Amino acid sequence: MNILLFIYCLIPFALGVPSGKIIAKLKGIDIQSHGSGNTGAANMHRTLGWKYGLLTLLIDVSKSYLVVKFLSEMFYPIFSSGMIVPVSLEFFRCAFAVALILGNVFSPFLRFTGGKGIATAAGAILGIAPWVLMVGLISFGMFLFFTEIVSLSSIVAIVSATSASLVFYFLFNLHISAFCFSSTVFLVILWTHRKNLARLQNGTEPKFILKKKNPSS
Repeated sequence: MNILLFIYCLIPFALGVPSGKIIAKLKGIDIQSHGSGNTGAANMHRTLGWKYGLLTLLIDVSKSYLVVKFLSEMFYPIFSSGMIVPVSLEFFRCAFAVALILGNVFSPFLRFTGGKGIATAAGAILGIAPWVLMVGLISFGMFLFFTEIVSLSSIVAIVSATSASLVFYFLFNLHISAFCFSSTVFLVILWTHRKNLARLQNGTEPKFILKKKNPSS
């Protein structure tokens, strides 16, 4: 079963290629050579402007939601047929979500580099537990408003979402796999933001500015 699940998870892993890389390439820009070198929405915003940052965000969130919500349901009956030990759809969906996020962060098409997984994680949580995402978004918005630091707000958001998934498990019988998924994502996000955490510690982390920068600068 573990081998079969791994094989199925290769599908979302391959689909995790960051959209920012493709969008920037169409503009004749290697996004990994500008700004932070990241392929996510934040660096797209800094390099090409808010419209491209927003487009990247929307595509990554939408792709993640569709893969986790619908593609997992498409493959689940095939995967579960004949299983001696049944695996729930919720667990299978969470496994798909983790694979997709890892594919975004360690894309094999980008020499195992990529984004930081925030937008992909948001779309995945939307497909698994929308109310958990709501808690994360509120936390993100509040901290971004007061601190103007995207990285810190993102980390706070995933911490809030993880806590919310555990609370919803006890209060509203949310499947425990949602908490396991959120906890796994929390560890991935901490790793992808390790440089941001170092800059936060020494006070050099840049703030969010709604202004386009010249890619050649």
